[in-house]
Amino acid sequence: MGKYVGAVAMAAVGTSGPIINLLVNLFLGLSVGVNVAVARFIGADRRKDVEELLATAIQRLCFQDFCSCLLEIYLFPRLFGDEYPGGSGASGRDSTFATFP
Repeated sequence: MGKYVGAVAMAAVGTSGPIINLLVNLFLGLSVGVNVAVARFIGADRRKDVEELLATAIQRLCFQDFCSCLLEIYLFPRLFGDEYPGGSGASGRDSTFATFP
């Protein structure tokens, strides 16, 4: 990728890496947890509980997606102002590429 874009664009992509990794690991952990619970319910022949668990998991996932979008787009820039995404080390010209317009 470094051949096709400049150093500033690479820095902007690099600043979002920890945030993306956090979200991926969070949802990976949730999916493994739901998988374990479903397997236990199926093993205990509790099919009704499986249906309720999956419905709850899907609703929770949709709610979490909505809340994370609100936080990312609305709340974080207002809390941190010009320093957002300052927690990831971006500064100056690099930070303009790492933020929403």
